[in-house]
Amino acid sequence: MPAFNFQPRFVTLIELGIKTSTIRRTRKDGSKPAEPGDVLSLFTNLRTKQAWLIQRVKCVSVEP
Repeated sequence: MPAFNFQPRFVTLIELGIKTSTIRRTRKDGSKPAEPGDVLSLFTNLRTKQAWLIQRVKCVSVEP
């Protein structure tokens, strides 16, 4: 289950369904990228004590 971190300014847009996409570079650690059908965990302030799960969503599509 891939986890994605978002800046706090995007939280409201994600919750309202306005922001439905993100652009990410290929992971350097060699782990597999998100694939359609994967459940994605969307967080803000990841890796801090204030980490907060915004929501979990299903990946619909991935483009290179």
